[in-house]
Amino acid sequence: MGAFAWLLTAWLCSACGPLDNNPRPAGQAGQPELNAHIVATERGRRGGRLVFIAEGGERLAELTRSTTVAVRDNSPSWSPDGRFVVFASSRGRDSLLRTSLWVIAARPDARPRRLTYGDAVDRDPVWTADGRGVVFASNRNGSFDLWRLHVAIDQYGVPAIRGEPTRLTRAPGHELAPSVSPDGQRVVYMAVDTDKTSRLWVWQEAKNQPITAGPADYTPAFSPDGTTIAFAAPSQREPSDQAAHCATADADLYLIDTDGNNRRLLLREPLSDQTGPVWSFDGRFVFATSVYRSVKTCDSLLSSITFVDLRESPPVMRALHDPAAVEPRTGPAVDRAALDAVRLRRNRLYKDALRRAVIQELIRASSDQRRAGDRQGQE
Repeated sequence: MGAFAWLLTAWLCSACGPLDNNPRPAGQAGQPELNAHIVATERGRRGGRLVFIAEGGERLAELTRSTTVAVRDNSPSWSPDGRFVVFASSRGRDSLLRTSLWVIAARPDARPRRLTYGDAVDRDPVWTADGRGVVFASNRNGSFDLWRLHVAIDQYGVPAIRGEPTRLTRAPGHELAPSVSPDGQRVVYMAVDTDKTSRLWVWQEAKNQPITAGPADYTPAFSPDGTTIAFAAPSQREPSDQAAHCATADADLYLIDTDGNNRRLLLREPLSDQTGPVWSFDGRFVFATSVYRSVKTCDSLLSSITFVDLRESPPVMRALHDPAAVEPRTGPAVDRAALDAVRLRRNRLYKDALRRAVIQELIRASSDQRRAGDRQGQE
């Protein structure tokens, strides 16, 4: 498997893999003032659910509740007014990898509503700048293309579809991971060609134009001022020992001007692959999903929400691990409110948080092995 194929597979299945068999109780539903501005997917016994996360990493409450069957809720996107979260979910589908679009009010006691139906896989939803639509990727016409749903608030105060989805792209490859510009006029996305090359493209007024040459650029995100795009790509420096073993894959975060010029490395973190960057509303922080892999097997050992403060020089990566227990998390979404920068800066550096997480996992595995040995001895 080539480097890009490995990275693409890792991103497509970033919320897959082993599930946490010991999830902690969620926060109390119906909290009057949650004051949470970060949502992410957290894996548990019954798949993955969306949770509210504090700036210190604590899980504050569940946004989507666990179900009696395994489901996977992922790819959340906060509406511009902060009232709703649209997301992809396998609820009502026959596989965790087959998702439809759902929407939910941004509070712990809300119930999700399904937006799209049918056999197609609908994924990667993101709100338009005016909050009246959702752009997403779907294979309803064969390969994945970008589509736009028109939504409006119904008599129950919940977003509902108005009319049929509008198709934005028609390329023979796959168009994925859209991000809408702040002015609502442009959509940047990753286009995977039939030769497996992935480039960043911009859609504007029914015209498509590439802004990077690839070969493995993906998961772009417009900055709040619309001048910069954050994205993931393999590191251009010498790969780490782990990356060399894992088909030379070592994804890091990059920045580029929206006209395709001034491509530059934001931060290199050889201990993990970074994907899916997301900006804070003030443009100060860039969040991402970081996946740490086994040196021996290249399997995902831990997925974490990480972030970079662009005001730090040199920039460093910090982890939003829950202080009580390290949980596997992916796909952060941030609303338009001001974040607590002081609390964010108090989080551990990623490498230190990762070391702590590995130690905790070793302790838990040793404890599980000891209990299993005790049971065998009793039998």
